[in-house]
Amino acid sequence: MFTKEAWTVEDRGSWAEVIALVDAAGGREVVAMTLPCADTKAISVATFIAHTVNDWRELNALVAMARAVLDGVLEEGLTFSTESELERVRDELAKRAAVS
Repeated sequence: MFTKEAWTVEDRGSWAEVIALVDAAGGREVVAMTLPCADTKAISVATFIAHTVNDWRELNALVAMARAVLDGVLEEGLTFSTESELERVRDELAKRAAVS
């Protein structure tokens, strides 16, 4: 619903906005507004929210890819094709681990 594109943030000074593509609205809309709290700036809170959603989007796609590859191995066995797909998933996991 809100995860087709990466979420972004806009700093508005005393508050910040989290912006996402909203299908029903036909474009990008503000989905959250944050205020500063304790010693944390509003933009920091908004950035945390956007990064959390964006990370979930990426990980969800990676999990779906890994599941499809495992299903292929279970159905076809370890073939050249399934081994290649397994290597692709492994490489994506390694890239993800290197970034975090």
